[in-house]
Amino acid sequence: MARMKKLPNYRVHPATESAAGAEFALGGQIGRVVDGLIEQWVLPAPFSNPEMLEMFRDPDRLPLRNRVPWAGEFAGKYLTHAVQVYRLAPSRKLKNQIKWFVKELIGLQNEDGYLGPWPRDCRLTNQAPNSSGSKQSTWDTWGHYHIMLGLLLWHRESRDRKALACCRRIGDLLCRHFLKPGERMAKTGWEEMNHAPIHALCLLYKETGKKDYLDLARQIEKEFEAPGAGDYVREALAGKEFFQTPKPRWESLHPIMALAELY
Repeated sequence: MARMKKLPNYRVHPATESAAGAEFALGGQIGRVVDGLIEQWVLPAPFSNPEMLEMFRDPDRLPLRNRVPWAGEFAGKYLTHAVQVYRLAPSRKLKNQIKWFVKELIGLQNEDGYLGPWPRDCRLTNQAPNSSGSKQSTWDTWGHYHIMLGLLLWHRESRDRKALACCRRIGDLLCRHFLKPGERMAKTGWEEMNHAPIHALCLLYKETGKKDYLDLARQIEKEFEAPGAGDYVREALAGKEFFQTPKPRWESLHPIMALAELY
């Protein structure tokens, strides 16, 4: 049976404030499913697929390894998932694994904040010669978003300052790159994926108060209106259903979540 856990009282939106002190005691079939999930997926996954982390270690090694455009997402998605499962069913074993994973992930971050699998000349361009995507496109900013989200969730849970510092270095890198005159994420293609950092930037701004994060989030929100992007705000105000919008893929839900945070 999964053990009971009281959630920390970190800052939450008033609409969800009642959940801040929630306690969970998962038993019966649900408890068995969660325990099985931990033992058969969460704990063994990074060892069954070591490339989840190793892809960040030497992205410039020749010959370049062929990768799917979304390769950089896996570590962040794993971390997000692991933290959410830990909140439901805490254990020392799972906590130690997350701490180990975060330490390994942080240790692979480049000095400038980059934490992706693509060669140096291709960083944040969302294009690389070893991508299997159409026109060699990558979802590099999408991958960084998922890492930021996982680190932020772990920091909320553990108050791990190094996790927050790693997330901030990614945020600072995005700001340095995309707040320059003439630079826009909308220019990199696959906007529904590569606009996703807006959500993490909003969360990071709420955590740190650094104005650059909010400035970039607001810039991305305006980019939603660019040709090829999702235009989520204006389409919704016009009464359109989600499937009628320009980018009705599930990945669009991540940039859409930022609208609630901006509000």
